[in-house]
Amino acid sequence: MVSIRTVAPEEYGRVEAFYRRNDYSQPIDHSDVLIVAEAGSQICGAIRLVHEQGATILRGMRVAEAWRGKGVGRLILERVDSTLGNRQCFCIPYRHLGAFYAAIGFVEIEPTAAPEFLASRCARYRERLDLDVIIMVRAPDDRHPVSSASGASTRTQEE
Repeated sequence: MVSIRTVAPEEYGRVEAFYRRNDYSQPIDHSDVLIVAEAGSQICGAIRLVHEQGATILRGMRVAEAWRGKGVGRLILERVDSTLGNRQCFCIPYRHLGAFYAAIGFVEIEPTAAPEFLASRCARYRERLDLDVIIMVRAPDDRHPVSSASGASTRTQEE
């Protein structure tokens, strides 16, 4: 069984170790909101909600390779949806993941419609790192609930 929960700042070291093992090296700030998926005591997925320059940004969605395709990412996204409530949020996902994030109301926008720091970050990802990424926003008015019929064999256990 997989449980989804928001972790306390004193547990951030465990999440940082998970991120390092899963090729994510961005530093975690104590003001970040970290949501993890756990199987027993093992972290099998994580995501961060970060406040940058007055905006909420979804960053660092990672699911351990052994857990991919089992609905873990969907469960994490469901928790993100409930955590955000009616707040606006941005993300810069790979283009092929646009429909995944659209499940909770994210829509693709042009970089010119995003805050300048995100447009610059997106351009850097595209030009310097050659990543096929897009900018998405989840506006409170565009919110769409996640379908609970994910077909996954895992379940979420709320705290």
